[in-house]
Amino acid sequence: MADHLLHATQLKTPLGIMLAIADEESLLFLDFVNREMITRFNQKFAAWGHSLGPWEIEEERWDHDSPAAFFQHEPFSFAKFERKIKKILRERSSKLQPGTSAPLQSIERELETYFLGRLDVKPFAELAAGNAVPGASGAQQRSVYVNTRAASTGATPQGTSAVELCKGFIFKTPYRMLGSDFQQATWKTILKIPYGTTQSYKEEAAALGNPAAVRAVANANGANLLAIVIPCHRVIATGGKLGGYGSGLRRKEWLLQHEQTHVLCSSFLVKP
Repeated sequence: MADHLLHATQLKTPLGIMLAIADEESLLFLDFVNREMITRFNQKFAAWGHSLGPWEIEEERWDHDSPAAFFQHEPFSFAKFERKIKKILRERSSKLQPGTSAPLQSIERELETYFLGRLDVKPFAELAAGNAVPGASGAQQRSVYVNTRAASTGATPQGTSAVELCKGFIFKTPYRMLGSDFQQATWKTILKIPYGTTQSYKEEAAALGNPAAVRAVANANGANLLAIVIPCHRVIATGGKLGGYGSGLRRKEWLLQHEQTHVLCSSFLVKP
């Protein structure tokens, strides 16, 4: 084992508890868990010096009408959870212990902001100044995105385009993606899905240049180690059905509705 540690902490959210794991530099894991998963992992991996710490949340104190009390009983797969944690331990060759680090403190603050629906962006007027949209085009996890309507439609004055800027949430916590080349390519594609919108598995496969790889894309989504940060909840089935989600479809539906409720858009005329 390497001398450095991986730190684990449990974070309370409106949808239940999330487990976060990080080293001193990067977030490595973020997902919803329950008491059984924490307890079983600790019992099974104690002999190797690993621990997620005791279950820290007193569920009986939750308001029974709160989303957390409702979602905490969503079914989980311990086997899938175990495989994900084993991947991290294998990749990092470090002991896992309860604790904290700068990335864990950062993601705790950012999750609170995300669930409150606060948007960390520049004012629309600033973004549209100078007939330019600085930093707004095509980069993953931007806080704005752009849709341009052609002037030929007659919807805009000649020589201009209507640019729609939409406010979304931006995660700034440093993270590291641990996965195969295909998985990482899939996750990078997911990062380009704008806040408040969705994309089908089929569209995601096409974006990767392999329209026939729908099942492989779905499997890569399921292997995501960084829930919400890499927003696989924004990938749905063709036709608008939710598709799958490892932490439960009710959580997926809630997250999509939450983002669609808080996204803000405005349009400006700009010169091409």
